[in-house]
Amino acid sequence: MPSTVSTKKKIMNGFSSLLTQKYFSEIKTVDIIRESNVSHQTFYRLFADKYQLAEAVCMDMFLRFQSVYGENVTWRELAISLLNIIKNNPRLFKHLTSDLEGAEVFRHSLEELSKRLTGDIGSPPVYYIWLCIVREWSANKFQDSVADMYSKLCSYLPVNEVLSGKELEKALLHYECLDMQFFISRNNSQ
Repeated sequence: MPSTVSTKKKIMNGFSSLLTQKYFSEIKTVDIIRESNVSHQTFYRLFADKYQLAEAVCMDMFLRFQSVYGENVTWRELAISLLNIIKNNPRLFKHLTSDLEGAEVFRHSLEELSKRLTGDIGSPPVYYIWLCIVREWSANKFQDSVADMYSKLCSYLPVNEVLSGKELEKALLHYECLDMQFFISRNNSQ
């Protein structure tokens, strides 16, 4: 009799295979059971539903950075690792993030990763930014480099994710004093 871990992996692999072929919302639990060659009872003993399974698949993929960087990874190393994982699994992440159900799984998986690594889930705009970046990248057939997407991700981050406390207060005080001519000049120079 196969172990629970190997059966779980078999189901996760079957689901991943389906997700490279279909959008998340098109995949039914019976499809996963058939693809994984397990019984309904086995599936539901290990996963509550396809959403829990999808989050397990995402977390399994997202946590691969630990084999390279360990637990105390920098934000840059983590973000680049996640972007590499996404780029190396383009069809899976395209099909996961292209519909509302899958996008919610993606967002929740990122929240869980943040919670596991930092003890906090972070601010909602960060996850929306990740989703937008992946969708944009997918629409471009993942042609942009990981470095370019990392730069774009960083440029979209809310200021309160980058600065805190006195740093944020100082930056906001400076920003509040800028006049519209400054913005016109800045925008014309870009």
